[in-house]
Amino acid sequence: MSSIKISINPKVGYVAIGFSLRQSVFSRRFKFPRSLTFKESAILLTLCKHKVAPMEFLFQIQEKVTSAMLTVPTTKDWIVAAVLLLIVAATCLPLGLWCRFLDVRTPKLSAIKTIRILVDRLLLPCFAEELIFRVLLLPVKNNLISIKVKLLLGAVSLTAYVASHPINATLFYKQASETFINPFFLFSTTVLGIACTFAYTISGSIWTPIAIHWITVIGWGSIPLMPLLTRADKTRT
Repeated sequence: MSSIKISINPKVGYVAIGFSLRQSVFSRRFKFPRSLTFKESAILLTLCKHKVAPMEFLFQIQEKVTSAMLTVPTTKDWIVAAVLLLIVAATCLPLGLWCRFLDVRTPKLSAIKTIRILVDRLLLPCFAEELIFRVLLLPVKNNLISIKVKLLLGAVSLTAYVASHPINATLFYKQASETFINPFFLFSTTVLGIACTFAYTISGSIWTPIAIHWITVIGWGSIPLMPLLTRADKTRT
């Protein structure tokens, strides 16, 4: 974990600021021409803390992202991810076909376009959304915070993830607004978000939720299984 230490020596007249991030330690000492009074030391300590706090926050974000990307999922983590993916499919696919929101068809895509779509969907939305809504908003694995706080953060993450789709359609991607406000789509997004949340919480790695998200998006929108989203994508691609 990252930490920042600030120490003041009034007699000698210096301020020492140290940053520790994993195995690296950075420190710097600022000297003054005279000794500091107690009042001056207190004021200086307050100012240092206010200036250093944003840097500590950035270090913590960097540490979370690095840990999530470098953590290699175990065999058990991949099995859990596969089970979660099956639950998403078993929940959403029959319901989508029943309400005629999904339509199974055979795609007619060239090899180059297929590869481009696979890479494009891997980066956006899968990698970007998992980084924002899972890695940044959820606590790291084995964090000692209480279950209530974890559930609260999970609820905030899930709500932000689901709400981002109609907001995105309203502000930036208006051709997909018919899809992104559809009740079945929002329900499916909620189920997918829950699955990705469990996958990240259990593995501590960004790659298991990305795999679930990517396979689902490819199956829904790009193969295509989702006519409305497919029509919207044609204007984009």
